[in-house]
Amino acid sequence: AGPRARRRERVRLRGDLPDPSSPPPGCPFHTRCRHATARCAAEVPPLREIEPGRLAACHHAEELSLSGAA
Repeated sequence: AGPRARRRERVRLRGDLPDPSSPPPGCPFHTRCRHATARCAAEVPPLREIEPGRLAACHHAEELSLSGAA
């Protein structure tokens, strides 16, 4: 069984999809993120290495244990 044999549950995002011609301030994902805070709405998070070889652009990356794309 190869990597394609593994099935993953589809994630359905909720919230408002931002208008790409007039994106909201702050994190571009904050309108659809269930972990978003006031800081996310105000500040764009910088891309940074949160552990060796793992980058994230999220103010709360260290607090959350999220799995990324395989």
